[in-house]
Amino acid sequence: MKYHLSLLGLTMLIVSCNSDKKNNEAVTNNTKVSKEIQKENDPTKKESQVAKSIASTALNASKDSEEIKIIRERFNNINASISNFTKKENKDISISKDTNPDNYAFESENIYRLAVTNVNRFYEDATLKKAIVKFEGSQEDLISEYYYWNDKIFFVFKTKINYSKAKWSDHFNESDAKKIENRFYFQNNKLIKWLDHQKAQIDLNSAETKKKEQEILSDSQLYKNLK
Repeated sequence: MKYHLSLLGLTMLIVSCNSDKKNNEAVTNNTKVSKEIQKENDPTKKESQVAKSIASTALNASKDSEEIKIIRERFNNINASISNFTKKENKDISISKDTNPDNYAFESENIYRLAVTNVNRFYEDATLKKAIVKFEGSQEDLISEYYYWNDKIFFVFKTKINYSKAKWSDHFNESDAKKIENRFYFQNNKLIKWLDHQKAQIDLNSAETKKKEQEILSDSQLYKNLK
């Protein structure tokens, strides 16, 4: 009888020790997991990562805004002084591909049934500061404003006007139209920013952007060299 009691006691002791060991291992594992979770959720670490991200974004924004700020200052300066500039008008000129295949404006290609092109240029002494080019089609117009600084283009503002009816229609209404605007920012003959009609930035590395950059540079030279 005593032997059976002793054996039973020993068995219970072994089970109790194993249970304590498992519990200790579980506590240890839980502690490790808890520490890992705490490490991942450490607010100090997250704040540091967020701060780095904000600092990086702010640095890029600061660099971009400084360039754009200069462009906007020049833009405002030219428009504020335009009444003091000498104006030169070129009316109904032939700068479309159909009428002048050797010396045409790329932007004229997208005007459906282009009828008339007028160019007004503004000079400070002999230096070109601004050119306004208006293309008039049967159902759409394009007004492009080119701004120059030190003989280089630095900003272009294009407004495309699509009318709901053709101009020759009896139901034509000039106010019934949709305007689409695009803004192009240049620095040293390089396109550094393009905002579409929704003021969204267009990818500067796309093939379309590279093509647009070259076309604008070509057109800006064409208007500058007009007699």
